[in-house]
Amino acid sequence: MRWKVQHDLLKANGKKAVVISLEGAILDLNTRKPTLPPAELLSMIQLLARTSEFEEMSESRWLK
Repeated sequence: MRWKVQHDLLKANGKKAVVISLEGAILDLNTRKPTLPPAELLSMIQLLARTSEFEEMSESRWLK
């Protein structure tokens, strides 16, 4: 499972100070290929709050 997260950090006055973009993948350590997370982690991921820009990546995009 590949993922991408963007953090917008704001100054005390509410203006954007910096944008941090992170990309990663959950790997099967035996095959060294992307894989789905364990069921317990997947259920926690699904509970996370999502912004209006949330986009679920298609399988063809994360298997590259």
